[in-house]
Parts: sequence; C-alpha cells; structure tokens
Amino acid sequence: MCHAAILRRAGGEGSMYPRAAFVVSRRHWPRAVDRNRIKRLMREGFRLHRQRLLRQDLALVLRFTGHTKPGFRDLCEHLCCIFDWINQTELPALD
Repeated sequence: MCHAAILRRAGGEGSMYPRAAFVVSRRHWPRAVDRNRIKRLMREGFRLHRQRLLRQDLALVLRFTGHTKPGFRDLCEHLCCIFDWINQTELPALD
C-alpha cells in the first residue's frame, strides 16, 4: 500500500524532526481529485504519528502503491508499521 524511501539522515545538522514528501502515481489514479485525497490522508496520518519516529532527522518519500481507495484507519496503520520498521533499522549517518 505504501513504500518509504529514506533520502537523508543527518548527523546532528539541521532540525531534529522528520519531513516527508508524498507521491501518488498518475498511472494508477488518473483523476487529480483522487490523488489529492490520498495525499491529504497520508499527510494527516504522518502528522498524527510522526512522534513514533523518535525525534530522528529524516527526509522520507512515502509512495502510495495501492489500487483501491484507502481508508484513513488502514493508511495510518500502514504508516505506523513503516515508522516502526525505520526505528528498528540501523540507519547510517551521512556526512
């Protein structure tokens, strides 16, 4: 449903909060109304659950890959799983 790409992990530079970009494919969702709704749900889920990222300075790209319209609860559960995976993964600091 969602995939995450970690663009950057700073070693103490900049702010100490995660940032995200949201991507929805035009090929799977040709109507802009549908793409914008999915991105709006993803932004709200990220805003509500970003404290799960343990104050890491990350830049994420979250890409929606589903073929059916997501429910907010399902999308939030999936984002939480992604955030828990990021917390358990050892991420190297980039210089």
